[in-house]
Amino acid sequence: MKKVFRSVLIVVGLISAIFPNLSETKAARRPQSYPLVCRGAASLKIDNGKSLAWYAGFTFTRGTKPAGEGLAPGECSWMDRGMRDDEPDKLYENVEGQEFPPGKKPWFLEINSPDKYWTFQVSTQLSKYLGKHLAVTSASPFEFTVKDTARVPSDLEVRPPGYPLVCRGGPSLEIVIWPDSSNIGFKFVRGTKPAGEGLAPGECSWIDRAVNAGEPSRLSQYVEDLDSLKAGTLAPENRWYTELHSSDKYWTFMVYNKSRQLNVTSARPRE
Repeated sequence: MKKVFRSVLIVVGLISAIFPNLSETKAARRPQSYPLVCRGAASLKIDNGKSLAWYAGFTFTRGTKPAGEGLAPGECSWMDRGMRDDEPDKLYENVEGQEFPPGKKPWFLEINSPDKYWTFQVSTQLSKYLGKHLAVTSASPFEFTVKDTARVPSDLEVRPPGYPLVCRGGPSLEIVIWPDSSNIGFKFVRGTKPAGEGLAPGECSWIDRAVNAGEPSRLSQYVEDLDSLKAGTLAPENRWYTELHSSDKYWTFMVYNKSRQLNVTSARPRE
């Protein structure tokens, strides 16, 4: 009897040792997803990957530059860079059981229009039926603005949501106005470590890492009413213009990289 009981304990111990490891392995194998921006086109053909009825996908043209610098119809690209030739040019999502809010269309009903942009959170995967592809974990419509209404649709500009850049004020910041484009901005010192580890006066850095030497060191933000600068009636998100002369002030800017500068989509003071 003691021998049987001892055997049971050994089996239970082995099971408890194995299952946590399986969970950890499964979690470790779960790939990180990244935002891919795609512009629609009439040429994009929706398919379901060799009769997998619950999948929807398409083959796209790899963008050669970051999405924020513009996409041609049928192109997809990463937020921060163009796509490499060895990266998949096929995208699939498992849409089984998905429900869509009233008035909201899924991407596969809109992706044939060049006026539509979608952001897909994707990871590279390999499967028997779909081959090497970008697997979609989520999708959301992407807003864009027209740079010049006289231009053709291929010059529509995607405006990414931005990444957080933290800046510390200082007398060395050269804050300037560009009246022709209704923008204000400044040139900063690139931080050599994540913002949370400290910033010197006049430095800016990303939340999770330092600013690379090849990244822009100039920031620009659109101002709806430039007269507000003179009148002292700045909108809340433009008030850094008067506050960042002080090294006691910190601001967080949501930015995206375009035209060798960081363009601001929103800004707020950091407490």
